[in-house]
Amino acid sequence: MPQVPLKMLLGNSKMNMMVGFILWVNSAGGLIAVNLATRNDIPKPDAVLAIQPGVSENGSKLQNLSRIPSNVLLVVMAGDSDNITGTADSYLIMDETPQVPSERKIFLLVQSDGNLRADHLSPLAISDEYSILVDNMDYSGYWKVLDYGVIRE
Repeated sequence: MPQVPLKMLLGNSKMNMMVGFILWVNSAGGLIAVNLATRNDIPKPDAVLAIQPGVSENGSKLQNLSRIPSNVLLVVMAGDSDNITGTADSYLIMDETPQVPSERKIFLLVQSDGNLRADHLSPLAISDEYSILVDNMDYSGYWKVLDYGVIRE
């Protein structure tokens, strides 16, 4: 799968748009989001941002992803240190959506940096239970993609 630099993605005017209905979820919610995008009985999302989706059990929990409309903006993110969901389902979602053109979808592998680990808990931002605070990974990894890649014109 070709890798596109994030700077190039965010500068692509075809990707930057104002959207109305965004499914922005992580973990099992990532699988739910792509499955919801296949349905005809609910509004179609303008964008799906699936962060660390999984675990689909080799795709058995996924609907027919070819029913996701080709005009959906599809962003799939995984963490390089995620030992819960890993990257398999992220790649599977990308592979199973050939109808979404490459300029409308991207897979981003968030890289750990020093003591900022891109593990399964990294998208949580603030959590008293896990003593996690908002950090640069939240701002520059997860939130910026939503803010600049999906919402801004």
